[in-house]
Amino acid sequence: MSNSSRRPSGLTLVTGVVYAGFALALVLKIAGGLAVPPELVVALAVLGLAGALRLLVRASSGVLGHGPPQASMGSSIRCEGEDAERVRRAALKREGTGGGGQIARWAMIFPLLVHLSVALVFLSGLLNVLFHTEGRWVQFAGGGKDLDLLETYQELDLGLLADPSDLRYGVILGEIRPGEPERLFDMKVVDSSGKTLQEGPRAVRSVVPLGNTSLYQWGMGPGVRLTLLQRERGRLFDQPVVLWPTPGKPGRFHENLESGNLKLMVSVSGWPPAGGEAPRVFAGVYQREGERERALVPNQRVEPSSVTEGEEGYAVIVWEVRSYLGLGIVRGTHQTLTRVGLLGVLLGLLGWALFRPTHFVYEEQEDGAILVSPPRAWARLQRGGKS
Repeated sequence: MSNSSRRPSGLTLVTGVVYAGFALALVLKIAGGLAVPPELVVALAVLGLAGALRLLVRASSGVLGHGPPQASMGSSIRCEGEDAERVRRAALKREGTGGGGQIARWAMIFPLLVHLSVALVFLSGLLNVLFHTEGRWVQFAGGGKDLDLLETYQELDLGLLADPSDLRYGVILGEIRPGEPERLFDMKVVDSSGKTLQEGPRAVRSVVPLGNTSLYQWGMGPGVRLTLLQRERGRLFDQPVVLWPTPGKPGRFHENLESGNLKLMVSVSGWPPAGGEAPRVFAGVYQREGERERALVPNQRVEPSSVTEGEEGYAVIVWEVRSYLGLGIVRGTHQTLTRVGLLGVLLGLLGWALFRPTHFVYEEQEDGAILVSPPRAWARLQRGGKS
């Protein structure tokens, strides 16, 4: 049987299954549709890394010519005299009964590159699962945030060995200029001692490097500081409300807040403001009664710092409209290592598809001739192939 019909080894098959399992776990984790235990991802990454390193050692032995001939005698061609000597000189291993080797052995560098690159991808994935920290929050103009506080984040995704207290940074947000994307906001970042690490205006979608941590801007919009009152119960709500873009309606932002059977509706149109015109604010309060809603304060335009009264002693006060930014932080994602690994895999597979070594074996005959298998190896030697 010739080398073209060799079956994959058990190690290769098991490693392939681990690769597929790791890729599936990552896809599910990124998609967020199914909770994947990080311990499972770590276990698959460790197994995949071990398998990739084992295949790397095997590929290295092939490059160095230390491995056994990777072909067995099948169909063969008889060579004599100088032709037989040419085969013997091309062999990497020789003994009394025969030997074998590879033609164009340099091409073995491509599977070596593939296995090394796969190991880098698994290593970066393992480091990411263990040590990454990722979170997002909303910050108003003129406000500050301490990033080592858990309550800073709307969402916080921690690696198994990550510690959010390592993010000892303070972010101070200055003016926000929605109409100037090249200098959208002013930001100052300080460390735990108060030393300034970054300061100055930033463009839209800016990324601020902080060592192995990246601070980035992902969103922007208006917020409304609002108070909801009820005559007998007093102040029911008094804090800024972050408004989100209304689909299909440029310049309009909204948010609905519910508590019990009450719903507070807030929206802003005409943001960001143009030509000095202030954005228009709308607010309403509704009470759910079965399948229906009754307006306690009908949704209507309200003026800043004025009281809008409704039924049953309910009233709404909108104090001001303030701009906010959506900010986020990512720490320890090892993206460069992942990109290098994926590029190496692509180049290695491309090289392996274009350039292949030819494995061959030969057997000594009593009359001094040899039998070479497969015949295409002899044909390649005749064309000047080198081991």
